[in-house]
Amino acid sequence: MKLITHILKLIVVIILALGTIVGFSYTNLLLSGYKDYIFYIIPSSSMFVVIGIIAIVIATFINRKTFLKWVKILASTLCLLGLFYSYTTYKVITEENIIVHDVLNFKGKFYSYSNIEEINTGIFSKRKDANLYYQLKLKDGTKVDVLDASMYSKSENAEEDLYNLDRKLVKSGVNKNIELKNLQKFLDQNYSENYVKDVMKILEQ
Repeated sequence: MKLITHILKLIVVIILALGTIVGFSYTNLLLSGYKDYIFYIIPSSSMFVVIGIIAIVIATFINRKTFLKWVKILASTLCLLGLFYSYTTYKVITEENIIVHDVLNFKGKFYSYSNIEEINTGIFSKRKDANLYYQLKLKDGTKVDVLDASMYSKSENAEEDLYNLDRKLVKSGVNKNIELKNLQKFLDQNYSENYVKDVMKILEQ
């Protein structure tokens, strides 16, 4: 009976954790106020912080009887700081600008497309996986990973939106670096034919 109870608790924790992550992504976009965008990007760092907050909350809840008061205060402070960071750190790509938001730039730092120094794209491989990456390097050294941890695109086809953006940038003269070292590993992943075609279009000069 205890085993079943523990399993049920674990299932509930997993559902709540996943729900919190999805809820964070949605509320982040909602609170930002952006509606006209090509890409709305929440970086990996923000998502990792949210996952850390979830872990702290779960650990505090499970061990609420044994946690000292000062530990709870510390955990609460870390959670608040983490939420502040996560909700203020994101990037937006519109038809005219790239806007970088962080804790030092609440209103966002605006870059025109002419500030893009180069495009770096290709296939990155992590363990058995292989997926597309697409990074914009700006002239001041800022890097924008378009396909980051959580991303909303203008349409339901993010790859098509990325291809259209890519064509626009290449035609304007932005240098494009393509890394195909892990291409075969990507092709061996059994992705859908349409997805593979979309990715291969993006990997063209």
